Amino acid sequence: MYRHLERNRYVIFAISFLVFIASCHLLYEISERGPNHYQLLGGDKTTPMSVLKKLHRKLSLELHPDKNKSPTAIEEFRAVDTAFTVLKDSELRRVYEILGDHGVKIAEKSVVDHRYIITQMLVYYFSSLIFTFLMTFSEPTGCLLTHSLLTHSLLTHSRNSYR
Repeated sequence: MYRHLERNRYVIFAISFLVFIASCHLLYEISERGPNHYQLLGGDKTTPMSVLKKLHRKLSLELHPDKNKSPTAIEEFRAVDTAFTVLKDSELRRVYEILGDHGVKIAEKSVVDHRYIITQMLVYYFSSLIFTFLMTFSEPTGCLLTHSLLTHSLLTHSRNSYR
């Protein structure tokens, strides 16, 4: 009876931990999301390029630091210019629509974002670890985990030895 309650407590803890990891990952994704280039220019995905050019020209004249003395004018001008630069290039526009601003940065620089890769790996491996724990804690000794790991490594070794 007590063993059953203890197992339920572990299940709740494991599920709570997975929800926590997923929440942290979602917050990270939201914080890394760049601006919406279509909204910056005043259009949407269906807006033709000729209209985007006109919107860019209009906003550039309004936000140019020589004409606009606002302290944020330089940043706003750069954001509008970057948005138009991405949307006018058909390849960058395709990457932006699929992967967002993060994908555009990677495509432009061809640089790997190590922080992003590490967080993806941590989420994957922690989730796998918790899932393995959930699948094997029904047996108190953990022999099922040892057996599954050993069987997997032996099968992998035997398959690779015949090649």
